Amino acid sequence: MEYLCPICHGPLKRFPRKNKPEEYFWVCSQNCCYCDDLDGTPFLAQCVECKRVLSRRISPKTGQTYVACFNKEAHTSGQTIFYNQDGTPQTSLK
Repeated sequence: MEYLCPICHGPLKRFPRKNKPEEYFWVCSQNCCYCDDLDGTPFLAQCVECKRVLSRRISPKTGQTYVACFNKEAHTSGQTIFYNQDGTPQTSLK
């Protein structure tokens, strides 16, 4: 199955990571974005503010996976925006 870039709609290609060949990531053929691999498919969730593809990272402290957009300059708050595991925005707890 062919996956398309959410930004330019060019095809995405899957590559193994250099230091961890058992892990993969996806790159746009136009080099406008890259995204994480999620069980053989690209993780294409986008930031609600800047439309950049979200990053999935593992916390060095807890070992848990989290999802965020680190494009602070494009956010009205100037901060990193965190998301739920499925890429939906987190609701603030008050």
